[in-house]
Amino acid sequence: ALRSIACRAQQDIGKTTRNLILLIIGSIGLLTLAWYLQKKSKAHEENEEKYYNLLENVNKLLEEQHEKYLRDPKIQPWLAINQIREKLISEKDQEKLKDTWERVKKQIDSEKSQVTSESQDVNGEIVDVWRWEKASPMKTRSKTAKKSTEETTAFITSEVGLTECLKLRNCFRTDK
Repeated sequence: ALRSIACRAQQDIGKTTRNLILLIIGSIGLLTLAWYLQKKSKAHEENEEKYYNLLENVNKLLEEQHEKYLRDPKIQPWLAINQIREKLISEKDQEKLKDTWERVKKQIDSEKSQVTSESQDVNGEIVDVWRWEKASPMKTRSKTAKKSTEETTAFITSEVGLTECLKLRNCFRTDK
């Protein structure tokens, strides 16, 4: 009987040790997965921030070029796409941000925006360029609207107030 208690204790210690090792391995696996997902999420957020900053800076450069052209018609109203990339992205980062830059180009080309793409002859070479088409409406409003993308996309309010034509049916009904 004494031997069977020792055998049972040894088996219980073995099972407990095995379960503890499995628990530790599972916990390490879950922590590693959580760390990896957090790292990927942070990298995605940084990439999105770089993308939106590049997009905003491209628009600023093109708008500034358009304003220079309006002041002095001798200046070209467009900028070469490669020239913009070289101004905004350092040479060492160009390879790293290649996908982000392609995404910016795709966004500007596909968007019905104030920027148009065209080809120009520069010193005998055909170059793709972007041109700012319209003057920016209400600069003060656009600067305040760009500060928070969540607010601008969620609730864009009209500058025109509510009119008499708005009908609120049964809004002031008192016979309920």
